[in-house]
Amino acid sequence: MKKSLLLLALAGIYCIVSGQYSFIQDFKNGTQPETGWVIHVGGTYNSEPNSGKAIPSLMFSANNQYIETPSFKGQHSLSFWMKGNKTDSASTMQVLIFCNNNWYLAHKISQISQTGANYSFMLPDTAEKLKFEYKKSAGNVALDDIVLFAKNLFPEITYIRLTENNDVAALINIKTNNIGKITYLVTSKDEPSPNAAQIADTSLYSGKILDYGKTDITKPDSTSIVLQCLPSNSNLKAFFIVADLKDSFSIEQQPVKLGINTPERNRYPFFKGIYKGDASAEKAIQIFNPTKETINLTNYRILVATNGKGWGFDYYFENGKSIKPGSTYLIVNAGAEFIDIDKADEITTSVLCKFSGNDALALQKKFDNSNAWYIIDIFGNPYSSANFNIAGKKSAANKYNAIRKDSVDTGNVNWSVSAGNTEGDSEWELIALSDFGLLPIVLPPYMPKLSFIDISIDGIAAQSIDSINYTITFSTNGTVNDLKLNYRLDSAALIEPLPDSIRDYSQPVIYSIFSKESEDTVKWKIIVNGNKNIITNITNEKPFIYYNQQNKTIVIKQTSNENFSYAIIYNSSGQVIKKAKLNFENNFINIPKLPSGLYVIKLLKNNAKYSKSTTINIFRR
Repeated sequence: MKKSLLLLALAGIYCIVSGQYSFIQDFKNGTQPETGWVIHVGGTYNSEPNSGKAIPSLMFSANNQYIETPSFKGQHSLSFWMKGNKTDSASTMQVLIFCNNNWYLAHKISQISQTGANYSFMLPDTAEKLKFEYKKSAGNVALDDIVLFAKNLFPEITYIRLTENNDVAALINIKTNNIGKITYLVTSKDEPSPNAAQIADTSLYSGKILDYGKTDITKPDSTSIVLQCLPSNSNLKAFFIVADLKDSFSIEQQPVKLGINTPERNRYPFFKGIYKGDASAEKAIQIFNPTKETINLTNYRILVATNGKGWGFDYYFENGKSIKPGSTYLIVNAGAEFIDIDKADEITTSVLCKFSGNDALALQKKFDNSNAWYIIDIFGNPYSSANFNIAGKKSAANKYNAIRKDSVDTGNVNWSVSAGNTEGDSEWELIALSDFGLLPIVLPPYMPKLSFIDISIDGIAAQSIDSINYTITFSTNGTVNDLKLNYRLDSAALIEPLPDSIRDYSQPVIYSIFSKESEDTVKWKIIVNGNKNIITNITNEKPFIYYNQQNKTIVIKQTSNENFSYAIIYNSSGQVIKKAKLNFENNFINIPKLPSGLYVIKLLKNNAKYSKSTTINIFRR
């Protein structure tokens, strides 16, 4: 990280005699009491979510567990951090004060925050000692960072210095004479200087604000502020005011001014695409390397803030991963089906790729192997629970996939500038949730056309094709028997039954054209209308046809002059029951299961050019 060689010249330095605080207790020794402390609790919490500024915190797990502070004198202000774990409204933390040889209830806290909160009170000048006592109904309580300061209604800044100035951030160290809050505002050197009221309420300030924020003073001897929304290669000025624990400040105070000259900013990897997708698992994050060097991702990570709750999850890249110059790095949800996860650089089941339109993301980098992380690009507001607006479109982060414009060549830690107010000034282009831009996607299997590409019967074109009801109708000048269907299908489609196995179209024939891969099927009905008046030269000779009850056969007695070649038997509904090949010697059709009823026997001769029909009545005993 670039260090400024002119820190003293760039920063005004303010030194005032520091005030005194009675104690700051962060319970770094857990339940082992320091001098003057009495601790009777259930143990400690050793996780970050259940601790204040640092691990560990004290755990109150049973009714009437308590701690007592060392003795002190005079009026003080008290602050501490506390979090409830599955507590209910009947569970309370009581803050008692000891004075005149008795304990008195000063504050009773119910509705204990389940996410952790800072509490602050002013104590009377008669107080000599404090006790925190837990009245349990349900759940446990974590307590941390107890700070007791001699009363000073409005803290003062006793020391301020720009300690580091680089192309990513300006680091400022501030000391005060009491706990409270610091509010800061950054402008260019050409903008008007604000007064204390204009810093506290920016709506009163007419100049352009480059950065603005507040921070709690938990340790008056050292408060660090990191400014990261600053333009590169600029002459800037920062202003600071201090307030008490209730954020009240003296209107008379003069803001402390600090000059900052920012260096030229280098280019770093940035978010190229944030793909929310139109399904819960179709999510991906794309990071682009705009430099001419391969970037090792060891010193990079991504932060996630869900539902406006602030940064709460950090994602570290897999070991040995890097991004080539001018290339993108793709992280995909492991459950994605449309995005090709086989071509992703990382596949994850973590919170990182489960974001919605109000979950913010930040790309961070560590410099010079230090332990400090700096944000180099950001998407969304980590402290807003509303879906983020982009390019002037309301809730766009929940309705679109967002892709960085080609004109963007580095990250932006100022989300309001990055998001923009119009399509023109935004750094992002918005595309449909179903559109994944240039991401590798899994193409669905080819779906063949489930219809006849062309079709005819014995060279006769179809009279009509109904593509809605899937019906094709033919008209012929002859009979509807011994016909051949000529057709062509999509090369990936199949048909059943095979048309070559069907020759009789006296009744509609249904063909199923289907795709084996997708298991989709379309059924086509083929109807052939024959012109019976065209049939000529029907023999006048009447063959003798009867049903032999004993042998269960139909007997066809014909003369040598007739000699029909085929017989087709229909039931009264016109359904084909039996087909048989005939010759002069073989005139018996065996049909043992034929039920009683009226049947039509059609005799065919010479490839259906001559035909004859006879009706018989079969009665079964």
